[in-house]
Amino acid sequence: MRIGVIGLGHIGYSIANGLNSLGHEILSWTRSERTVPWQNSTDLRTGIDREFDSVFIASGGAKPNSGNLDLELATTLDLVSNFTLSKGTKLFYISSGAVYGECTAPQSEEDIPEPTTEYGKVKRRVEQQLQTIYGDQLSVLRVGNIIDVDNPYGIVAHLAKTIETRTFTAFGKPSDCRDYLTVSDFQTCIEHLVEFDYQTKLLNLGSGQSVSLEQIEILLSETIGRIDVQWEQRRPGDLSQTRLEVAQMRQNLKINPEDPVKKLGAVISSLDLSNHFSD
Repeated sequence: MRIGVIGLGHIGYSIANGLNSLGHEILSWTRSERTVPWQNSTDLRTGIDREFDSVFIASGGAKPNSGNLDLELATTLDLVSNFTLSKGTKLFYISSGAVYGECTAPQSEEDIPEPTTEYGKVKRRVEQQLQTIYGDQLSVLRVGNIIDVDNPYGIVAHLAKTIETRTFTAFGKPSDCRDYLTVSDFQTCIEHLVEFDYQTKLLNLGSGQSVSLEQIEILLSETIGRIDVQWEQRRPGDLSQTRLEVAQMRQNLKINPEDPVKKLGAVISSLDLSNHFSD
């Protein structure tokens, strides 16, 4: 199949790399030149006359602690508007579980989003604008926190710093939690979306199992021994709890996601071993 990927950050690269490895024809667009084993361009005019089976928007510039609506629009909606999508093209927007706001219970696709952070509000606004323009062609993917040991981002970067300094800085309370999804499970979700020719208005992508700061603290102490723990106030973009209901993902994409606690434990062990080798 012919797949377009807008943006090659840690999410976009995972999408393009996974689909390319399966033999799909990939064309990606980035702001800066990238050396990748598929066609990539910094010029949005490249390939816009082609017929795409699917286009993934993974270029959103807003960050969890710096929601910026103008930037998100400029790096999503404004870019897609350069394309003339055929009626058969499926459009996927990579959104975030943050659009649900504080989640004391797992949130399903039927639950009404009530974002409480600027980042969540920005993602929700772009979802709505894309839905207005592209209608049934659009699928919104609300993704949990990705665990990718090969990418120094998010939780992996935080754990790497903890192992280096032997100090775990925790923003929030011990019960604060996130829904984590391994990058391999995320890639499998994307692959099955394409190969099953599946499309839906909304779909949560996560493990369905939220991991608390207290659990991460325990994993760290069990794996690398005694550490200092510094409990800090939540940052402006931090939610206390994100919980995703992923029954639709399991059923329709045939995914049984990896246990995020076990995965985080393995990541900590790997990072600790790498730290020893670098000493």
